Amino acid sequence: MEVMLSIFILTAAVVGSFSLIQQTLHASSLNQSKLIAYYLGQEGIEIVRNIRDNNWLEQYRSDPALSWDDGLDEGEYIVAFGDQALRVFEDTPLYLNDDGFYDYTGTSPTTFKRKITINKIDSSALSATVEVSWEQGKKIYTADPIIDYLYNWYGY
Repeated sequence: MEVMLSIFILTAAVVGSFSLIQQTLHASSLNQSKLIAYYLGQEGIEIVRNIRDNNWLEQYRSDPALSWDDGLDEGEYIVAFGDQALRVFEDTPLYLNDDGFYDYTGTSPTTFKRKITINKIDSSALSATVEVSWEQGKKIYTADPIIDYLYNWYGY
């Protein structure tokens, strides 16, 4: 009887330990994915800002008729690292390319999807919202949307 009780207690301790390790690994993996998702969201905002800033540079250098928000029409878009233009939204995953950047033409598919939504507020302001989602296990997660407001503060 004592041996059976000892085996039961030992089994319960081992099973409990493995369960705790499994939960810790899952939480760690989920936190890593959340961090990547937030970085992808911030990257989307930075690319939209870059498009606006390049419009200002082109206005100043060579094309005074170019609008500050050229290429930033209302709608839903995708964009990859290094892009200079937004593309119409497609529900396609990002890929990890050979250089370690996320884009839509890489070699290693990921579970991350990014959607950028542009809304015009008025003639001198717009909002950009970036939503990143991913599938982990059999569940789909979505990071909190990142929202930024862009203004024509440069004055052209």
